[in-house]
Amino acid sequence: MQSVLIRADASSEIGIGHIMRCLALASALIKMGATVTFLSNCQNEALRDRILNCGASFTELRFSHPDPADLDTTLGALAQLSESQSERSSDASDSETAVWVVLDGYHFDSAFQRSIRQSGHRLLVVDDNAKLPSYHADILLNQNILADQLEYNLDGDTCPLLGSSYALLRPEFQADIQTSKGVSQVANKILITMGGSDLENVSLTAMDGADQAGIQDMQVKVIAGPANIHIESLRKAATTSGHSMIIEQGSNVDMPGNMSWADVAIGAAGSTCWEMARMGLPGLLIVVANNQLDIAYGLHEADVAINLGRHTDVTADQIAAELSQLCHGTERRALMSSNGMQLIDGKGADRVATIMKGLSFPIDRSAL
Repeated sequence: MQSVLIRADASSEIGIGHIMRCLALASALIKMGATVTFLSNCQNEALRDRILNCGASFTELRFSHPDPADLDTTLGALAQLSESQSERSSDASDSETAVWVVLDGYHFDSAFQRSIRQSGHRLLVVDDNAKLPSYHADILLNQNILADQLEYNLDGDTCPLLGSSYALLRPEFQADIQTSKGVSQVANKILITMGGSDLENVSLTAMDGADQAGIQDMQVKVIAGPANIHIESLRKAATTSGHSMIIEQGSNVDMPGNMSWADVAIGAAGSTCWEMARMGLPGLLIVVANNQLDIAYGLHEADVAINLGRHTDVTADQIAAELSQLCHGTERRALMSSNGMQLIDGKGADRVATIMKGLSFPIDRSAL
């Protein structure tokens, strides 16, 4: 494996999570010597810079499937990568010269996947919900905690990688970092993080809830994603709060540092959940997209976090009550912290990259 093409998009509507977890995989692949190219409809300059800074290249795509130009451009890019790789690796084996494609996005339907696979390239599809009638891939990756309970209609030779042991965490969460600073008697450092865009401004509701929780000497940090359009309302709320509230925005925020600082988090039930678990940070989860329902439920059942439900049903009063109880519940926070660190070890991206590099075709499942 020398060349990998990652096809994932980001926008205020779909968020940045697809690209962020692909960035984690890209970093692991680059570390193993692969050349990674992102082909993406992504207008966020900070996110594009992050792709370049990880060592990958970026090619802009102005249209997305089902626009037929998407598939045509993707296949054209693959043909160029394949030709270039063959010229450089004339003496290498097929498994070493295979061009891999990573697809991450709900708009890549069964027909798109089939076209990529039939073109002769290796394909890894990242999925969360098994909503398509069929999946066509060499590897099907679902990193979520209840993934093995879903029913996938897969090709007979597809290798399924299911479960949180394959969670794609960014490099800063993969290293041997300090994951727990101990559990304070009463938690008073609160981290609020609602994803890259937070279109419904759930962060503001979380800030109101924290304000009402009655936590003595409370300090709050709010991480606003790079695509957050409500930043001014968050800043205004911070200045009028009766507590210390700091707003940070950008794609290069020190999330491990912020999570290490915090005692409790209030977060969207997306990819950040795995980072919270890795850091031993207990939290309240709010579902801001349908694909987060199983994640929130699974982590609640595993006693890693508390599921507050859909954002449309969650109120500031509810957040205040649950936050106060958790902040004063020393033993429960300790248990949630321990459970999270046992669930996520930060090696998921390396596992997936190693499997991609080492698989022979047809796939020998006994080698997994």
